[in-house]
Amino acid sequence: MLVAASPIAIAAVSLIGDTWHPVGDWASMLYRTSRVGTTETPLVGAYTVKGWAHPGPFLYWAAAPLYRLTGGDARSLEWTAAILNVATVAAIGAVAWRRGRFPLLAAMMLLVAVLVRGIEPGRLVDLWNPYVGLLPFLLVVLLAWDAALGRPRSLLWAAIPASIAIQSHVAFAALVALVALWLAAWTRWWPRLVERPVDRVGPLDVRPASWSWPAWRPAALGGLAIAAVLWLPALVDLVADTHNLASVVGHLVVGSGTQIGITHGGSLVSRYVRPDGPWIGGGEPSVFFSTQGSGPVPVFLMLAALVGCVVVARRRRLVDAAALSTLAVALVAGSVFAAANLVAPAFDYLTQWLKVIGGLAWFTLAWTAWRVAEPYVRSVAARRVAAGAAASGLVLAAAAWSWADATQTEPPVSFEGEVVQALRLQLRESLPLDQTYRVEQEGDVVSHNGPGVLFYMVGDGYDVLTRDGAKGLKWGHEHRYDRGDHYDVRLTVAVQYGGSWRDAYASCLEDPDVALVASYDQLDPAERDELGRLKDESFFSPDTYSADDEARTEELVGASFRAGVFAGEHGCGEEDDDEEEEMSRAG
Repeated sequence: MLVAASPIAIAAVSLIGDTWHPVGDWASMLYRTSRVGTTETPLVGAYTVKGWAHPGPFLYWAAAPLYRLTGGDARSLEWTAAILNVATVAAIGAVAWRRGRFPLLAAMMLLVAVLVRGIEPGRLVDLWNPYVGLLPFLLVVLLAWDAALGRPRSLLWAAIPASIAIQSHVAFAALVALVALWLAAWTRWWPRLVERPVDRVGPLDVRPASWSWPAWRPAALGGLAIAAVLWLPALVDLVADTHNLASVVGHLVVGSGTQIGITHGGSLVSRYVRPDGPWIGGGEPSVFFSTQGSGPVPVFLMLAALVGCVVVARRRRLVDAAALSTLAVALVAGSVFAAANLVAPAFDYLTQWLKVIGGLAWFTLAWTAWRVAEPYVRSVAARRVAAGAAASGLVLAAAAWSWADATQTEPPVSFEGEVVQALRLQLRESLPLDQTYRVEQEGDVVSHNGPGVLFYMVGDGYDVLTRDGAKGLKWGHEHRYDRGDHYDVRLTVAVQYGGSWRDAYASCLEDPDVALVASYDQLDPAERDELGRLKDESFFSPDTYSADDEARTEELVGASFRAGVFAGEHGCGEEDDDEEEEMSRAG
């Protein structure tokens, strides 16, 4: 277990000595964590751009103790994620050992080590909500499998990682529901699949109890009790505050935005179940920010292989392999529909859960093969020793595969953190503390700089309001701007990324009603003028625009990021200006 989790620990340790100024979602996470234990204690999860928040505040509450112990160190978020994931790996190991002793423990730790490589150690020390639920979901699958093999109590404990995953990101709700449906179906119909389980005395040679309420009642009621405690904050919000869970259910039933569809969804699953797929470190190509699939063939081949495992398990009367294979079929097939419901574009951070699905599919094939070969291996002591040594060596090699990358782990979005600090110092000099500021952002396609400026203004004692993530309480009730709320100055954080077609910064400079109060530019004035001249020449005088000019233009564009904070009575650089609201405010 320690070996499989070692890349996560190395990544966490590598953050010691780093200075991190979080921006974007991480700034919001740090702010919301800081409010735990106050009258503004979060009751809902991370905001979404769809107008609601993810179901529960687990990640904020979990991060609060270490945040307090470290004196508010931003890296406490990363260390909390590391602790959570290492604890999850330990739980996976404990369940595997109890169910299948060394063979299953070694197999699960190999799967974990490979997934750590595929997901990347840096993501597993990142408390960002799309990543928090990945390993807990793997634990849910293992506990469901364990319950299916005759240990109903595992259902009780599955309520914990299931709640963590779902509260962190709503996408896990459908996956957990799929596992639950499979478990219900298995307990009712497994005797039809494996009529006479093999009669041996190993820990995996079991005869699961068929469905009966008395057998499952203690675990079911205990799981509900645990879930009720973990979901209490979200239930309080449902009754007395933003009613967020109702919005989440509406999203799950009706959907939000334009989904990528069944063709793209199936193609995505194909990419993630390939033998060289992202689950083992393969590429995740994207076009216009949308992760690309690889056609329908791999997913059909994988489903055929998994059905083959079901057939083999049935013929050899291997209940554990039959349960695992049917579960894997359900997860791979169900993932096609789950992926089809992703809102376009399918950013890679939204598809990381497919790495767990891909890893589980290949684990199922390998485990079924092992169960077939196991009697032959166990029949001779030398073979048992060789197999154990090989398994241990594979786990060590898979973990060591990630060590180098783990040592290079850095806090997320460090560049924009430095930009925001430069803006922050200027704002301290130019903005008085006795006014109320409304802060919005323009041109920031990744939404890093505006939230960063807002977060540090709050920390510096400014009275700040914003519409950023307002419906999802990204900044709590304290800083949520509602139409008609009073403010003295409107601040616009305008950004231009190199190569972006939209230049909110330039648009704001051209607005005579706003003033630039803080700025950052990667280019000096002479380089900025040179870039403008080269762009004009490429458009108006292409005959004199040389290859050297093109190379220089590309060089300057790549380093042409700039950001500014503009102050006035209204916003600037907007595609849609709030003219009606500003007129109402003026009146």
